[in-house]
Amino acid sequence: MKYLYPILFALLLTACTKSKYTDITGTVKGFTSGTVIIKDAAGAAKFNISIEGGKFHFRQIIDTAGYYTMRIMEDSFIGHRRNGYDVYLEPGTYTITAMPETAHQYPAITSSSPMQNELSAYYSIANQKTGASSKLLEKYTDTLNGKISRDELISASVSLNDALKSRDSAMATALQVYVSKYPQSHVAAHIMYQLNYASNPAVYYPIYQKFTDEQKKSIEGADEGDRLSSLMKLMPGAVAPQLVGKTLDGKAFDYKALNKKIILVEFWRADDEVSRANHKNLIKGYRSPIKNKDMAMVSVSLDIEHGVWANAVSDDKITWTQVCDLKGQDSPNVNNWQISKIPTYYLLDGTNWKIIKGNMLLGDVPDVMEKYLKSKPASNN
Repeated sequence: MKYLYPILFALLLTACTKSKYTDITGTVKGFTSGTVIIKDAAGAAKFNISIEGGKFHFRQIIDTAGYYTMRIMEDSFIGHRRNGYDVYLEPGTYTITAMPETAHQYPAITSSSPMQNELSAYYSIANQKTGASSKLLEKYTDTLNGKISRDELISASVSLNDALKSRDSAMATALQVYVSKYPQSHVAAHIMYQLNYASNPAVYYPIYQKFTDEQKKSIEGADEGDRLSSLMKLMPGAVAPQLVGKTLDGKAFDYKALNKKIILVEFWRADDEVSRANHKNLIKGYRSPIKNKDMAMVSVSLDIEHGVWANAVSDDKITWTQVCDLKGQDSPNVNNWQISKIPTYYLLDGTNWKIIKGNMLLGDVPDVMEKYLKSKPASNN
C-alpha cells in the first residue's frame, strides 16, 4: 500500500500539470510558412505562432480562459482578405485544420473544451449557410482593393453591399438553427454579439427569446436584450421618437412644418468623415434623395460645441434642416433612436412621423423612398 501513494501522487501531479496548459496542434493545408496571431477580447495581440511546413504548435499557460480571436496568415498573405476566427481558449487540447481555399470559412476545430465545441457547432452550421455569400465577399473585396475604373468601383461596391446583406441574413439563419438544435447553449449570447443583430431586430429578437435565463443575464445577453427591446420600438410602422434639440437659429423642431410626404433623418457628427462625404453626395449625387420634391431631410448632429457644428454645416453647404442639443453621445436622441454608429439614416412618413425603414445605408434610401411614394395615395401631401 505504501507504494501506491507515490504513484497516485505522481498521477495527480501530472494531471494538474497538464491542466494548466492550452495545447494547440494545427495544420494549414497548402501553406509552407506563415503566422498564427491570437488576440484577446480587447484586440491586443497575446501570442504569435509560426507556421512551418503547413503546421503549427502552441503550448502555453493562458492567464485568463475566455474568448479570443485567432488569425491564420500565410507569409504571402493579402492583408484585406481574411478576418479572425472566434475561439474559446482554456486549459486543454485543441486540434485545428484550416485550408487556404476555404479561408472565408471557420476552420475545423476539435477540443477538450466544451465551450469551444459549442462554438464549433455553431460555426459548422454557419459555414454551410454562408458559403456562397462569403465567397462573393472575398471576390468583391479583392476587386475593390485592385486597380479598377470608377464604373467598376461603383458596380463592385453595390455587389459587395448585396453580398454583405446576404451573409448577414445567412448568419441569422445559422443562429436560429443552432439555438433550436442546442437550446441549452452556453455561448449563444456571445455568438449573437458578434453578429449584426441590430440591423434586423424582427429576426433576432425571437431568437433571443429562446436563450436560457443564464444567457439572458450574461453581460452580452443583457445588453442584447435591452437593445433589441428598444429596437423593436423602432420597427417599420411604429411612431418614431421625437427629436430632442433646436435648429441652428435656436427654434424648436416641428416635422409638420416641413409639409412633405417623406422625411429622411440623418444622425451625424462634424468630425466624422463618412458623414461629411455623404453630405457632398447628397448635394451633388445624381440619385440624391433630396432632389425629390416630396421629400425633406433633417440632420441631427451629435456634436457638443455649437461653433463646430455650425462651421461644418456651413463648410458642407447644407441647406436642409439641422437639429442638435449639444450633448453628444449623452443626447437622449442616441438612446431613443438606438444610434450605435454614425452616420445612421431613418426614413419616415412625413404625414404621421411613422418609421418606413430604419438603420439604413444612404445608398439604399432612393429605392426605398421611390417604392414607398408609389404605394401612397396621390391625395397625401
